[in-house]
Amino acid sequence: IDKAILEAMAASCAVVTSNTVMGKYFTKEHADEYVFQHGNSKNLAYKLEQLTFQNLSRVGEEMHRVVVENHNLSTVISKISKLL
Repeated sequence: IDKAILEAMAASCAVVTSNTVMGKYFTKEHADEYVFQHGNSKNLAYKLEQLTFQNLSRVGEEMHRVVVENHNLSTVISKISKLL
């Protein structure tokens, strides 16, 4: 997990990443919108361009909600406990 991406999401920032694993941390309907192909500057530019057409505060709120619901302390402790 890219902690910097989760921190940005927790701060209600709209993010894009080339880390394909992070796609599962976005909402299902938007996972493809926020993950660009590593090393592909044209794909990154396209994703950023598409992001500018969206309501950035809505996207940021959505990302914040995902972090709060799936990565809060009690959820993380529960996941760790199951591993032990």
